[in-house]
Amino acid sequence: MAVALAAFALCSVACSRTSTAADQSDLAMRGDTVSVNPESPLAKRLEVITVAESDYSASFSASGIVQAEPSKYAEVAAPFAGRIVKSFVRLGQSVGAGTALFQINSTEFHELTTAYFSAREDKNLADRALARARRLQQSNMISQREMEEAESEAEIKRQEFVNAESALRVFGVNLAALTPGQPLTVVAPLSGKVVADNLVPGQYVKDDADPVMTIADISRVWVVCKIKEKDYALVSNLENVEVHISAIPGEVFTGKILHISDLLDPETRSLEVIVECDNADGRIKPNMYATVALTDAPVRKIIIPTSALMQGEGQSYVMREVAADTYVRVPVEVESTDSSDAARTVIASGLEPGQRIVAAGAYYLFANK
Repeated sequence: MAVALAAFALCSVACSRTSTAADQSDLAMRGDTVSVNPESPLAKRLEVITVAESDYSASFSASGIVQAEPSKYAEVAAPFAGRIVKSFVRLGQSVGAGTALFQINSTEFHELTTAYFSAREDKNLADRALARARRLQQSNMISQREMEEAESEAEIKRQEFVNAESALRVFGVNLAALTPGQPLTVVAPLSGKVVADNLVPGQYVKDDADPVMTIADISRVWVVCKIKEKDYALVSNLENVEVHISAIPGEVFTGKILHISDLLDPETRSLEVIVECDNADGRIKPNMYATVALTDAPVRKIIIPTSALMQGEGQSYVMREVAADTYVRVPVEVESTDSSDAARTVIASGLEPGQRIVAAGAYYLFANK
């Protein structure tokens, strides 16, 4: 029995040595170079491809919020404390700049109109007095000093009138049709649609009350999003921008980069980007969520299978074929993973078109190391 066990042990050792010798004979390593026995099973596990350039467009996406263009959006508040007399428009109605929106009776506005009529009358009296003084001067019936006083008084009254007039023009008042005691007619500051209307005829509003109407033109809208600092170079050279609206699934809208912020947010390391979109049919609404797909113009890049990459000592490398069944470790600089296919990696440097590399199975070259 002991003899049988010893014979079995000797046989096992011999077999193990034979297997190890066979494994070691599959490849030979000299520094970073590995030679593979073409007859070994290991050679059949290696997939070797030829490196080539192909078109590549870098892309990424950013979340954003739809906004109306600030210059085409106005919240209209009552300019004075007072009582709403009449409303001229309804919710959803399209209006032009200068369209009457509502009327308000206000003590403050009445004081402005009274000051205006008074200033106009004073100006007219001063102008007539000046004209009379000039006639008298021609007949040498008044002194130079009296003439200068008449001119000074007329200029003061003219300036007071201009100030009173300007105070009313701010509110779009038609001065030619203005009458004492009339209510103020508030007009639309821009063309657009009445998108909010909180007006109730007869209600009293304070001078610090919330806006009673909102006018907006959303035929074109903004999608405001933020991009990371590392993506700035891509955004500054964009060719295509696609906008996806969460509330309108399955449809792609075309947009263009309108503005990239000149200021970087130091906390988030991000930049604000404004994308302008056509919205002639009005389906995109302010405050909707959106995703902006940013795609650069295609350029020629070396792209290899991600499976070809290996990591060692803090650096990426591939196994490049330098002769039949002979491979050398070559460091490469990775630019990025293909945004459309994680199985492909863009190489910035380290490889040239026409070179051959191990695309899969490179791990086996070091499995017995």
